[in-house]
Amino acid sequence: MADRLLFLAGLWVAVSPWATAVGLVVWLAALHVIGGFALVAWTGARLWSARGRGGAQAA
Repeated sequence: MADRLLFLAGLWVAVSPWATAVGLVVWLAALHVIGGFALVAWTGARLWSARGRGGAQAA
């Protein structure tokens, strides 16, 4: 039993940095996509609302 736990602990120590690195990349990619869509939605809403006022206005 102890040997199995030691084996699993060694496997976790060996794999966890890679799992963390992959998770970080996925997290940053998700934030990038969410941020891009939020920027598109915000800019689109500003442009859409400015249509009735003679076009987009400078901030």
